[in-house]
Amino acid sequence: MHKELRAVQIAAYFLWIAQKPLEYKKLIQLMYLSEREYLLNHGSLLTGDGLLCERRHPILAKTENAFNSLENHPVWNTWLTSSSTLSTRGHRFFSLRRNIRDREVFDRLSGAMLKVLDETYTTFSNSDSEILSDLNQKRDLYPECYEPNENKGVC
Repeated sequence: MHKELRAVQIAAYFLWIAQKPLEYKKLIQLMYLSEREYLLNHGSLLTGDGLLCERRHPILAKTENAFNSLENHPVWNTWLTSSSTLSTRGHRFFSLRRNIRDREVFDRLSGAMLKVLDETYTTFSNSDSEILSDLNQKRDLYPECYEPNENKGVC
């Protein structure tokens, strides 16, 4: 079962700790890496979303759909806003819609979840989004995405 409010709070948490807008590719990769790390360490998914491996990068299926329909999505739209004007490359950036003062607002995220999010952000926050999402360059980062025929599949 997809935990939509938890998913949007994870996205918002990354934006809050970044203290700046984040490019879509980077944000979805941070979420994917956190989801996978939490699954490996705790035996369950953060959001209940499907971990999918596309040809060029891994994604969270339902979360990606929410990002793509943000303007019309009642839950996501109250937390996030998007803009393509922040980049000369035309990539979408996301930022917080509301002013968040402390971690208490992230009431769907446990201490263990926040720890995984913090560790993921610390490890990957300085990685370029193009490199982070390019599976051809990151076989070691996303080993679950490589099937013998190299087609997309479920991680």
